[in-house]
Amino acid sequence: MKFPICNACLKNDNLCSDCSSKAKANEISVEEIAIYKLFNKYSKIEPILKNVEIKRILLKKDFALIVTNDEDISKLIGKNGIIIKKLSKKLDKQLRVVTDKFTVDEFAREILFSSSILGVNVVYSQEGEEYKIRMTKKDKNSLQIEPETFSSMAKTVLGKKVEIVFE
Repeated sequence: MKFPICNACLKNDNLCSDCSSKAKANEISVEEIAIYKLFNKYSKIEPILKNVEIKRILLKKDFALIVTNDEDISKLIGKNGIIIKKLSKKLDKQLRVVTDKFTVDEFAREILFSSSILGVNVVYSQEGEEYKIRMTKKDKNSLQIEPETFSSMAKTVLGKKVEIVFE
């Protein structure tokens, strides 16, 4: 597997200078590195994961978002979801696998899959484009992810400001 940290850091407890500078710049968290190490061990058990690239793992309380390439999504999920279910159970978090090539609409539908999205609006301002994900008020209490968490993840993965609004 390929990760944002080097192979030496995957095997050691101490980070090299390059990986350490990434961690200090908040590009990579300590928890994220621990999960990279877990995935690296798991890739030795599951040969299909050998050439999978993980670009980033975003962690929140009960939720983790794995960012990878388009062609690697199905490998990470596995047949009938078996690989992702095992990893989810091991981490005790709900896992979602996405690509950084998603549009805002695709990203929202993937993360908010259990809720109904009324639409996605683009708001143009002096700061640039902002996106509003429109949802019904009844879905507000049934979201599996906090709106602020969703916005933060969208900013990191897509590089765009995205907000959930309830109507």
